[in-house]
Amino acid sequence: MKRVFGGKYALTLSGLTILALLASACSSGTGGNANVNGGNQGEQGGASGEKTKITYWTMDRHDMDYMQTKVDEYNATNTDNIVVEMKVMADNYNQAVDVAFSSNQAPDVLKVNDFPTYVNKGYLAPLGELLGAEFLAQFDGLLVDNVYQMDGVVYTLPNTGQFWRLLYNVDLMEQAGYSEPPKTLDEMVDAAKKITEAGKSQGIYGFASNFKSGSGFTRPAYASGTLDSATSHEGYNYQTGEFDFEMYRDVVEALRQIKVDGSMIPG
Repeated sequence: MKRVFGGKYALTLSGLTILALLASACSSGTGGNANVNGGNQGEQGGASGEKTKITYWTMDRHDMDYMQTKVDEYNATNTDNIVVEMKVMADNYNQAVDVAFSSNQAPDVLKVNDFPTYVNKGYLAPLGELLGAEFLAQFDGLLVDNVYQMDGVVYTLPNTGQFWRLLYNVDLMEQAGYSEPPKTLDEMVDAAKKITEAGKSQGIYGFASNFKSGSGFTRPAYASGTLDSATSHEGYNYQTGEFDFEMYRDVVEALRQIKVDGSMIPG
């Protein structure tokens, strides 16, 4: 079976640099774990100047145009004779991965959305022996168990991040007597109530979200619940391998209180 390199999130240009390091390790003969029991290592040859093709699979359609421009940019500018081929497979991704591995047609790198399963099936190659301890040290503190590593062995790396912003109306906050936004959920509930009291006659409410869409809840819930949790992400605990929606209890109670107080915009 061919074991491949996992990417927890879509590769960015920095991620493509990592691909170059992996390809170099494989082509130099130091990366034996990249292909186990044979397998296809792209169009790699020994002749000088011949291109090494690295295939990358992902299910992310939302940014595939942007990612393709980065792949094209890397392919056009790298001096390591590496060509990255990205394939977006949003439908039945896990089944496609299983079929690819069972038929010895697995990609060299793939986005991982079920880390423990992929590791237990032997799909992912350890990165430590290829990238080395010095390189991995820059991710110290970020390699969460059962997300990037298992039993002390690193299989995939974090290479993107999410940035959340608090949006608030400065004028309405000042009108209600606030000079800065709330820092806790309790403060948010109080601020929403005071803003509503100060502006309801003008049709102003202290909290608004598009609750006709599922994102009306997930936007505030993910930002608060996920960032406050050391073990769970979007309702899933990677340490226990179980869903854990307890992380959203506080934000749900806060939103409910805002609704009960009449501080949430109707509709």
